[in-house]
Amino acid sequence: MIKIGLIGAGNRCINYNLPVLKAFEDKAEVCGVLTRSGRIRNKDFKLKANNVATFSTFEDLQKTKPDLIWITVPVEQNLPLLVNCLREN
Repeated sequence: MIKIGLIGAGNRCINYNLPVLKAFEDKAEVCGVLTRSGRIRNKDFKLKANNVATFSTFEDLQKTKPDLIWITVPVEQNLPLLVNCLREN
């Protein structure tokens, strides 16, 4: 099972990324979600694992030891997040 850490939980994630994740729920699981508020709208995150951990810092998301990080925020916000991910491996 591939452990995925999501960065972002807004409309882009809900409308574009979650449908892909749902198609691969037998191969991948969301181990945590990083959001500005540290919260998600549970009604929008209808995954097999209903209790997805949420975080407000990248460091806390990293503690879940994801196999990959999926950045789901608007493109103009990607660069600083990508640099942070690369620094942490």
